[in-house]
Amino acid sequence: MIKTTTPNEVILNVYNETSEKSQRSFHTECILNALLSEERDEFEDIKQALDQLSFQPRQKRIENILNYSAGFMHSH
Repeated sequence: MIKTTTPNEVILNVYNETSEKSQRSFHTECILNALLSEERDEFEDIKQALDQLSFQPRQKRIENILNYSAGFMHSH
């Protein structure tokens, strides 16, 4: 029997958001299915790229938030 794996299931496995049993089953499926293995590798590459991203708010935005908070605290 051929099991169809959805992109959501691949992502859950890449992020280790499944049970150990499911992880083992997925690993076996990847060994038996080259296309699934390639898809998993692509998602792992994307995950690594996302993990390396870092965003920093502009100082002006931080000041606006702090000023708003200070004004809000004084009015209540």
